[in-house]
Amino acid sequence: MTTSAAGPIASRPTERDDAAGPTSELPLAPLQRRMERHFSAVIAAAGIQPATARCRIERDGSSLEVHIDLPEAVSQGVEHALAVRVLDAVHSHGRTFGDVNVYVHTGKLTQ
Repeated sequence: MTTSAAGPIASRPTERDDAAGPTSELPLAPLQRRMERHFSAVIAAAGIQPATARCRIERDGSSLEVHIDLPEAVSQGVEHALAVRVLDAVHSHGRTFGDVNVYVHTGKLTQ
């Protein structure tokens, strides 16, 4: 799916791994750091200092909502590349979630 901040740039439904325990009990900080490592090169290639980007993860049941806040606008291609990197980080994290929705917000950083 490709849309602006009003809708997800990427959405991936995945099977939930119930044998590994409920996803609501997982700490998200390690996953957030993994995502930031995965997409920092994309941000740098777009001319933005990776340290100025913010990544937030919100749970919605077994699903994740990932918000990437950037200080300035980027092309749709960069938004898609960021979403791919986020989904790759989720996949390599070794856990499965319900849907994973990725949103890219530009211009105004949230704390």
